[in-house]
Amino acid sequence: MAVINVTEFSSLAHAGRNQVVAQAGKFNAETKVTNVTATVSSVAHNLQKETRFVRLQGDVGFFVLGGTAGDSVSQTTGTQINGGVAEYFGVDGGQYLHFIE
Repeated sequence: MAVINVTEFSSLAHAGRNQVVAQAGKFNAETKVTNVTATVSSVAHNLQKETRFVRLQGDVGFFVLGGTAGDSVSQTTGTQINGGVAEYFGVDGGQYLHFIE
């Protein structure tokens, strides 16, 4: 069973060398951290309407797919994220992220 940390950002800043960081002074006000537990069956997570970027990190590898509530993810349709690695993605606010281990 994977534990996936989903961090939602309404805006991001760059800290040189194209490193993305949360904007200083706004981290607490504009950030939502959610832990999602994904098993072999798909788990969906609804993003806030204000969310424009997400950081995804899991304790083990998983697959993710952005879409609507009725979508589902598989190992052939999702984007693979390796365990212990944080990945940033631009998203549409209010969309669903679907996870599978």
